[in-house]
Amino acid sequence: MKIYFKVFVLLMSLPFAAFAVGEVILSADSVILQMNSKNWTVTSSSATLDSISVDSSSFTVTMSANQTLKLTSSDRLTLSMPETGSITIGSSCGTSESTHTITNPVGGATVTFTVTPGTTACAVGGGIISGGGSVISGGGGTIAPTIPDQNVAVALTPAVIAPTIPAATVAKPSAVAQAVSPVFNKDLGLGSKGEDVERLQKLLAQDTSVYPEGLITGYFGNLTVQAVKNFQSKYGISQVGRVGPQTRAKLAEIFGAGQPPAAVPVPAAPKAIGLTRELSQGASGDDVTALQEFLAKDKDVYPEGLATGYFGGLTVQAVKRFQAKYGISQVGKVGPQTLLKLQELMSGVAVPVPEPTPAPAPTPALPTTAPSSVGTPTESVGASSEIPWFLQLMPAPAPH
Repeated sequence: MKIYFKVFVLLMSLPFAAFAVGEVILSADSVILQMNSKNWTVTSSSATLDSISVDSSSFTVTMSANQTLKLTSSDRLTLSMPETGSITIGSSCGTSESTHTITNPVGGATVTFTVTPGTTACAVGGGIISGGGSVISGGGGTIAPTIPDQNVAVALTPAVIAPTIPAATVAKPSAVAQAVSPVFNKDLGLGSKGEDVERLQKLLAQDTSVYPEGLITGYFGNLTVQAVKNFQSKYGISQVGRVGPQTRAKLAEIFGAGQPPAAVPVPAAPKAIGLTRELSQGASGDDVTALQEFLAKDKDVYPEGLATGYFGGLTVQAVKRFQAKYGISQVGKVGPQTLLKLQELMSGVAVPVPEPTPAPAPTPALPTTAPSSVGTPTESVGASSEIPWFLQLMPAPAPH
């Protein structure tokens, strides 16, 4: 049975400030949530949320851009939540408590996600957030409150001035991350899961300039895509955001300390122009990612700016706006005209429109020599042109 903070607002006037319809606003006071028989303190003087609902073992939050939520566990418990769009997570594990700060930055899309508190204590200085859960993207809106289930214990405390909370720190990789194998025998990309993804994240997290978030979730999400791009940029590889043959070889070289990488084919040199084929809704691949990244540079064309590698509804609308801007029929797919314009803008060199090759002109027939008139003499083989024709027609004298 889910319990909404709006019900809390009606039950208590001191712990909460005034709120607008469709929003939950927390004041400098604190609220204690009880899940899995453990207490979690929600604090922040600037925490404004679209909605938050709590059940006995997890809670679901809807956050718009520029919203923040802070959770503290005196039992030093971990959290489990997915990589979600533009959401960033800062976590620290101290000797007396664990603190988790969840932020949707300015310009981020509205998202809904589920957070599942763990039941085990975090290790001081180690990563304390793991992946999992479901993500629902979409706009905000008010969720109607429900009557709390009397069987679910929710502890409410009077307003208490929260103690100073230390600044959130990025989780550092554990000692295990220093000894993981850097050899990958298959490609990895957006949506991949499993042990290979965990090893990749542990390796990348060793370099904070490549993977500052340092989250080890086992899921290849948008944060991992950006970390791979940072790694590729640092070592002169095409920034496609997925682990292909070149990136696998470079990972083995950088982190392997002499370990021979798995044999990989030498890839062909990338073309100067990123788009070489027509694209429409349902298409996927690196060229779709390149298209989305290029369109996202113009906020009037692609304000969402999501580079997922999948040509969905948002990409259709972005292509239509691009076509409207450059006077092309707004069909929402990358056809011949749109492809030429994109190639021209992406390469910085005008791409000429090919002209049709004219058909070859027919070869005129050679004139046929008219036959000679009857009786007109012709020159015989071996006959001399100096002998009159009428003498040449006379038979040769018989030998005596």
